[in-house]
Amino acid sequence: MASQNPSTKPGQRAETGTSRTEGLMDKAADTARDVAEQASDFADRAVEQGKEMGAMAQKAPDAIKEVVDTSLKQQPMMTLAVAATLGFVLGALWRS
Repeated sequence: MASQNPSTKPGQRAETGTSRTEGLMDKAADTARDVAEQASDFADRAVEQGKEMGAMAQKAPDAIKEVVDTSLKQQPMMTLAVAATLGFVLGALWRS
């Protein structure tokens, strides 16, 4: 038979088990809060990066227009050749 510690009463064992359970529940709640906070931070960063990418995407057409305008003024024949080549490639890709 298992020997019992004479100084430990049955009620004390129940209190010890309850306090352990409460401690584990508190620890699980803290972990859940930490995970939720990390997920929230991750989502906030993703939204911010999405906004930055959207802003950059809106600026791209303006930048391309400026490059084409400059190229047309400085090298009109080269710009025409590049446009024709690009049109040919896109047409070939469209058919396949």
